[in-house]
Amino acid sequence: MSERTRFYSGRRFLFRTALPVLCGAFALAAGGFIALEWSVTTTDRAAVDRQTALMSVVVENLRDAVAHDQESVTVWDDAVLAMRNLAEPKWIDANLGTWMHTYFGHDGAYILDSTNVPVYAYEDGGVAPLATWAHVRDVAEPLAARLRQRLRDGNDEGISARTLSLGESDIGFDAGRPAVISVKPIVSDTGEIAQTPGTEYLHVAVRHLDGDFLQELASRYLFDDLVYTPVLTPHSGREAFPIRNAAGRGIGYFVWRPFSPGTRVFADVAPIAAGGLGLLVLAVAAALLSSHRRAIAEREAAERIHHLAHHDTLTGLPNRNALDRRLGAALAAAQGMGALLYVDLDHFKVVNDTLGHTVGDLVVRAAAERIEAICGDDAFRIGGDEFVAIVGGRRVREAVAMAEAIVAALAAPVLIGGVHAFVGASVGVAPFAEAGTDGSELFRKADVALYQAKAAGRGRVAVYDTVLDAEMRRRAALDRDLRRALAAPEQFEVHYQPIVDAATHAVSGSRRSRAGGIRSTGRSRPPSSSRSPKPRG
Repeated sequence: MSERTRFYSGRRFLFRTALPVLCGAFALAAGGFIALEWSVTTTDRAAVDRQTALMSVVVENLRDAVAHDQESVTVWDDAVLAMRNLAEPKWIDANLGTWMHTYFGHDGAYILDSTNVPVYAYEDGGVAPLATWAHVRDVAEPLAARLRQRLRDGNDEGISARTLSLGESDIGFDAGRPAVISVKPIVSDTGEIAQTPGTEYLHVAVRHLDGDFLQELASRYLFDDLVYTPVLTPHSGREAFPIRNAAGRGIGYFVWRPFSPGTRVFADVAPIAAGGLGLLVLAVAAALLSSHRRAIAEREAAERIHHLAHHDTLTGLPNRNALDRRLGAALAAAQGMGALLYVDLDHFKVVNDTLGHTVGDLVVRAAAERIEAICGDDAFRIGGDEFVAIVGGRRVREAVAMAEAIVAALAAPVLIGGVHAFVGASVGVAPFAEAGTDGSELFRKADVALYQAKAAGRGRVAVYDTVLDAEMRRRAALDRDLRRALAAPEQFEVHYQPIVDAATHAVSGSRRSRAGGIRSTGRSRPPSSSRSPKPRG
């Protein structure tokens, strides 16, 4: 082969084979690196967005959580009585201060009298001087004033099956430390202790955001190197979440090193990709597999968040949110066949008062397991010691049989730590046919039936009765009218009833009674010996 031929042959190979292959290889490598870089950036951004959204949910729910913790001791007759004479300082400290710290992790507690003057202070793990009230006064006093005004006005906005009393909370500073500060009134849980609205003792709870809470948050939700900083300074490779109070004022920032799964994967596969086109293909496949795994992990995290939003954390049963969603669907599909069971534990407060809240939680969990064993996925816990079950597509007598099975199951004692806890249950049954497709009305009628079961002696089943419902409405209307009439005594007039001897039919005397002219219901009869149904308990 001549030099000229060799030259043209080499040139032909270079332009027809080598260069196209090399260009294709470089193009493939460049495309692979571009795709990988895009995948890394997208994955890292999605992880950061997820962590930021999670942080927002946690901070948003923290104020409600602290207020909910307080209700375990502030909605309690014993607490109201203890505060009236302040004669039991050890009891007050043990239940309203120390217990809130040891059980819920609260960092401080204060009790204010009717003029918002502190009468008890708890800080740093023990009873503190009342002067420490100055640490939170700027934040807590406006909350206390607003709460007392709401109590005086009778504003019950926010009261629900989960929230038992009014409250006010915000984020502020406790001696320079960021904290959630929540104010709750100390009120009667039975309603049998008279209290003038707006003059109640107030319980102030403090939960720091830069102490144990921060460590718990980092551990539970995997926030790497999570810290609180009052002022944000530029940090390379770190994310920050602003903390603001109700007025929008900045309190500081949560700063953490974001989870970067894409970057970690890229660091592993990049050296291999640089070794050759073949290894690059394997590296891209590994990156795709890793991306798939990350997508699965994110989907599982989203499912866990969804599960927490629709399930009770103590029992694992679906909660009120899940009930509202599923009840509408059940009513639409059942075409009048089925019923709603409203279950309320009997004497549960006695268990809480005598054996403690921890045992009470265990009793609720055991009751939930027994109800779930009977009702399956159709059992719900809607708060406290109350449960609901949907019995769809069945006759009323089958729903009653299921309710009776629940009563029988809960009649057996619960063994906890060698101690038998006795509760029991009453169940109200509301047939679907009584409410059509109105879930709220069905729930109300189940509550009426439950009230009837309680009034009949507890530990039994009652089916919704229109007569009882009408009677309860009539009594409620009469009660309202009587209260209005009491404000105008001239509406009452004296009547006399004769006393007749049954043997001689002669009038032997008279009995004085009183009747009042009431606009909406007419004249009321003399007092009757009948009694209203007993309240729950």
